[in-house]
Amino acid sequence: DFFFTGEGRIDVQTAMGKAPMTAAQAVKRINSECKVYALGGKKEIEAEGTVFDGIYQITPEEMSLSQAMERCNAMENMRVAVTKRMEEIKV
Repeated sequence: DFFFTGEGRIDVQTAMGKAPMTAAQAVKRINSECKVYALGGKKEIEAEGTVFDGIYQITPEEMSLSQAMERCNAMENMRVAVTKRMEEIKV
């Protein structure tokens, strides 16, 4: 089992209890074996010390914020990120 959650920026505030962390904690309470992954436009923290099994940035470093927020780019960035994670966990 696996669960994806996310927000625009995965950072210290996320780890302090914003929606992705709260969702991840709820999932782990229901199924402690479930792998929980956070996806964000930007990533400022690592998974160690959090409930997440992985935290990933979906926006390429060279892409500007305005480019990343364009719907077509956001959708493609998400598709690529989720595809990579699914390949890693062998789904």
